[in-house]
Amino acid sequence: MENINPQRVGVAVAITGTVASLACALLVWILPQAAVQAVFSSIFHGVSVSVIDKTSMTLGNVLLGLVSVGILGYVLGLVYAYVYNWIGKRV
Repeated sequence: MENINPQRVGVAVAITGTVASLACALLVWILPQAAVQAVFSSIFHGVSVSVIDKTSMTLGNVLLGLVSVGILGYVLGLVYAYVYNWIGKRV
């Protein structure tokens, strides 16, 4: 197995997660409350999403979420790449 660059994987996962989170925030902002609940109920099977409240979504919360998802994505990408490379040396 060929090694992968942990920095590149971390950045790729961070960008992907941030874009997905931004798309999610835009959907919540644009769609009516009932549509938001219908969409997320179909994604999260068996989880009650009736508590999703569009009025509590502020720009600050969205930005904090984007930063949090970006950092988490970067760390998860790094861990994934290091584990992938580690396994590649042993298999």
